[in-house]
Amino acid sequence: MKREALSRQVLARHEAGHLVALAMLDAPGDFYWRRLTGYEIAHVAERQAEVQRWEEASARDALIAKRAVVALAGGAAERAASSVAAGPADDLAVIHAWTGSVDFELAHEWLTLQRYDGDQAAIVADIVRLFGEVSAVLARPTQQRAIAEIAIRIEARLATADQQGRSALSFPAMEVLAGIMLDPPPRFMLKETVRTGGHPV
Repeated sequence: MKREALSRQVLARHEAGHLVALAMLDAPGDFYWRRLTGYEIAHVAERQAEVQRWEEASARDALIAKRAVVALAGGAAERAASSVAAGPADDLAVIHAWTGSVDFELAHEWLTLQRYDGDQAAIVADIVRLFGEVSAVLARPTQQRAIAEIAIRIEARLATADQQGRSALSFPAMEVLAGIMLDPPPRFMLKETVRTGGHPV
């Protein structure tokens, strides 16, 4: 989710990052946009599906990692387009600034599902690593082209909504993914949040 008061271009690129991550790892649901007083918000929903094999550790870990990556991908897409993107984003405050509070907290909540002891150091370590990994994936040329094109398509939809005097919009997110090429799906994994040592794995 992106809340943006200044730049629709930033909003569109942020949501395009979520869309690309979802398209690589799962399947997106609907795209939602609303104009409020002073700012706009946009959100790409994940496709609703029954969670399979939650009690199986490997399946659960894969799902949690995927959901955390999707939450972080909007900020990662913004970072990949920025002139300050060089070097690792190993500062949690920097990652929070890129992702925004809603997406950051969503990633944090997914990773918390894997902890019974509230080990914040482990959660933070996985957030930092996963943000770096998805940033690298989205910075590749294929994904950069995809994000740029998807953002253009999103902006065009919102411009049409403006012309029609609408303040809210929703549509199947797959519509702006038509014909988009992406690299093979990467594999994202949990590490610190599934360490042994008295904790469940």
